Amino acid sequence: MRSSRLPGASRAGLRALMLMAALLATGTVQALSLGNASLQSRVGEPLRVSIPLGSLGAVTQEEIIVGRAPEADYARFGIDPAALATALRFELLVDKRGNASVEVRSDKPLSEPFIDVVVEVRWPTGRLVREYTLLLDLPPR
Repeated sequence: MRSSRLPGASRAGLRALMLMAALLATGTVQALSLGNASLQSRVGEPLRVSIPLGSLGAVTQEEIIVGRAPEADYARFGIDPAALATALRFELLVDKRGNASVEVRSDKPLSEPFIDVVVEVRWPTGRLVREYTLLLDLPPR
């Protein structure tokens, strides 16, 4: 009688094949991620922040919506959304290679040395939310 069990090497190969199939099936989801914020502002200046989003993969620029996360997400992170008195603008930028970034801007200067922002990125098949505490340098003397 023949055994239905696979030899060890065959099982390892099957596992690797299944893992690769799972990664390929979720390639779009895996391509987008909110990276570390690059702050380009000091106290007394309007906010200028760039956050890498990674490669868009199969998602088009038109399908992605970036912005401030809903108040429920602020509450989940323990942040009072009312504490952010400055209106922020969020913009998705995409370079020639398809790499994207979220640009966060304010019109008014910031007077506090830190700001908490919860960023949301949505597309037809997914959503990312990340909290950032931005520490602003004091202006030069």
